[in-house]
Amino acid sequence: LVRWKSTTRTTLNMQEHPILSQVTTIGTWAFENCQSLKSITFPSTLTTIKNGAFSKSGLTSVIIPEGITTIEASAFSSCKSLVSASIPKSATSIGNWIFDYCDNLEEVTYAPKIVKGSMLNNLASLKKVTLLESVTSINEWAFENSRKLTTVIVKATIPPLLRGENVFRN
Repeated sequence: LVRWKSTTRTTLNMQEHPILSQVTTIGTWAFENCQSLKSITFPSTLTTIKNGAFSKSGLTSVIIPEGITTIEASAFSSCKSLVSASIPKSATSIGNWIFDYCDNLEEVTYAPKIVKGSMLNNLASLKKVTLLESVTSINEWAFENSRKLTTVIVKATIPPLLRGENVFRN
């Protein structure tokens, strides 16, 4: 999907549309500034979300489906209405700052093996993170400046390795 041009649509179920249900890649800036878009259901065929694809959109919640492998940098940056997000285990290539400037993001469920240092830092409203069984390490700076973070649930039987002294800095 190269570019979404609807400026009034509030929900989009890509799975139910005959053409959109076959999309494998959502292109760079495809939904940028789509402030009216509050909800999206991704197709099961989706493997890649490109740079800034949903930047400045009106999404309130994001559940990325199992099967996606790549989420590029700033994919959901500056989504001021985003409150919750879920990233599946299949996401093996994740760019920096995918939630940068998502000032109202409160809750994240995360399944990829490594929590990168630039993944969930500087999130002013982040309160709860659930790390699923597959998470094996958390890199330095991962939760830096996420001052409202009070709950980190680790579902793994072996706790993830904390890489560095500043995983929870500030």
